[in-house]
Amino acid sequence: MKKFRHFYGEIRKQFRRFCRKIIIETSGSFSNLNPEKQTCIVVAHDLSQTGCPIMTWNMIKILHERYNVISIALKYGPLESDFKSVSDVCIILSKISIRHEKWGLFRLNRILKNVHIDFSIVNSIKSQKILPLFVNLHIPSLLFIHEFAYYLSKDELRSGFLLASEVIYSAQVVLDASLHKLGISHTFPIIAQGKSESPSKSQTVSPDELQRIEWLTQQKTEHGETIILAAGLIQYRKGVDLFIRAAGRIKKALPAQKIRFVWAGELSPLKKENLSGLLEFQIEQFGLKDCFNFIGHISDIDKIYALSDMLLLTSILDPLPGTVIEAMSHKLPVICFEGCSGFPEIFRNAGLNDLCVAEYLDVEDMAQKAAALLTNPVLYENISSQMFTIAQHNFDMRRYVDDVLNMVPQVKKRLEQEEQTIARQIEEHGTKNISFLEHMKALRTARLGLDWEV
Repeated sequence: MKKFRHFYGEIRKQFRRFCRKIIIETSGSFSNLNPEKQTCIVVAHDLSQTGCPIMTWNMIKILHERYNVISIALKYGPLESDFKSVSDVCIILSKISIRHEKWGLFRLNRILKNVHIDFSIVNSIKSQKILPLFVNLHIPSLLFIHEFAYYLSKDELRSGFLLASEVIYSAQVVLDASLHKLGISHTFPIIAQGKSESPSKSQTVSPDELQRIEWLTQQKTEHGETIILAAGLIQYRKGVDLFIRAAGRIKKALPAQKIRFVWAGELSPLKKENLSGLLEFQIEQFGLKDCFNFIGHISDIDKIYALSDMLLLTSILDPLPGTVIEAMSHKLPVICFEGCSGFPEIFRNAGLNDLCVAEYLDVEDMAQKAAALLTNPVLYENISSQMFTIAQHNFDMRRYVDDVLNMVPQVKKRLEQEEQTIARQIEEHGTKNISFLEHMKALRTARLGLDWEV
C-alpha cells in the first residue's frame, strides 16, 4: 500500500509539472484586477505582426480603459511585449499545448475557474479551439470570423458556430461563403472592423528598412515616378501573380509614363526558393524588370503609403484587409476585384463601382480603371477625397468596439436562456450522462438549423 501511495504521489507530481509546462502566465497577476471593473478575456490566435493580431491589440487597448483585460495568445510572436503592455494579465500557450490541446484547456480551466469573467472576445476562427473552455465555464463568447469559408474545413467552421455564444462577421461576402458551405440560412451580425494603429514596437525601422524607404523616396522625388502599391504576405491568396499581370497591362496602356510597381510584404522562407523564381520569371516576361520591386516587410508602412499614388487589391480571398483601410486613410485610390473582398460592396454604396471595382479577377479591367485615374488629375483627386471620407466614416476602431460591447447584454441573456433550457432537459429526460458541452452543441445545432448530428 505504501508503494502504491508513493507511486500515485509521483504520478501526480509529474502531472502537475506537465500542466505547468503546457501554459505559461507571462505577465500580470489576477490579484491586481480592479474589483470595481468588469473583466473580459480577449483571445488572439498568435502574436505575429499581421492584420488580425494587430487588430486584436487595438481592441485590447480600448477595452483596457473600461475593463480588466485578460489576453490569451495561442502562439508566441513579436507582439508579445505589446500585448503585455495593454493587458492586466497576459497568458501565452507554449508549443507543447498545441500538441496536447485537451491538457492545455485543462490547465487554462484551473487558472480561470476562480475568476469572474463577464464575457470573452475570440478573434479569428483559428482561435476556436479555446471555445469549449468558455462553454464549460459559462462565459459568454463572441467569435469574430474574418476568414473566407473556402479555405476552412467544414468541421472547423461548424465548431465555431456551435461553441460560440455569438458569431460576428466583418463583411457580407464572408458570411455568405460560410452559410453556403454549411448549407444553412441564418442571420448573423456584420460589423466592419475599425482602422488599426500599429503597436509601438512595429514602428521601429531597421537600418535595412530605412535604406529601402530612402531608395523609394529617391525614385519618387528625383525620377518623378508614379508608385502603384500592393501589400501583404507574398502568397497565392493575395494574388501576387495577378498584381504582376495587372502591372504589365498598365505599363502597356501608359508606355510614356514613369510608373514603379511595388509589393510591400514578406515572403515565407519555406516558399522563397520555389515562389521567388516563378515570380521573377513572370516579371521579366511582362517587361517589368526595371520597374517592379518587392521591398519586403516595412515596419512603419505609413511611410510607404505616403510615397504611393494608388493601391491595387489583387487578393483572391481577403475579407477586409487592413492595408486597404490604411491606404484609404492616406487618400490613396484603391481598385479591387468583384467578389474577392468586402470592399466592392462598400465602394458600390459610395457610387464608386464603375471606377474602383474591376470584374472578378479581370486584370485587363483593373488596368483600364487604373490608367483612367492616372491620366485624369481631376478624377484622381475626386476619388482620393472620397476614399478618405469612406475610411473616416466606415472604419473607426472605437466605434467598432462600442458596437461589439452593445451586443454583450443580448449575448449574455441568450446564454442564460440556453443554460436554463439545458437544465430543464436534464431534469425532464434524465440525460446527466451527457456532458454540458454536448448539450450546448445539440441546442445550437437546432437553433442554427444545422442538419448533422453532434
